[in-house]
Amino acid sequence: MVPDVTSNTPQNTPQQQPDVQPTSSFQRSKEGSSFKKHNTDTMDEQALLQIATEAFVKELGLENDDLLKGNVQVRDLPAGTYIMKEESHKDVALVYLLSGALL
Repeated sequence: MVPDVTSNTPQNTPQQQPDVQPTSSFQRSKEGSSFKKHNTDTMDEQALLQIATEAFVKELGLENDDLLKGNVQVRDLPAGTYIMKEESHKDVALVYLLSGALL
């Protein structure tokens, strides 16, 4: 099952406000981060799948990647895109951000 991904760009429903508003004041300390930085601009999809799979194995404490084979996807999403919405019960997924920021 793949979660729906929708853009939070304004639609023709002015009363409905998005749950998450973009902000330019977000800053995160890079000190103490245990995550590896990857330049994803020059990598092919297979390399990105491998990085994501290895990260899930490590973060979930799995012995190997057998459970994940065929279930990991790489997506390139434009800025301002909702990955999941809290009130949606059909969006069940683990998300690992390879590049960019969640706001």
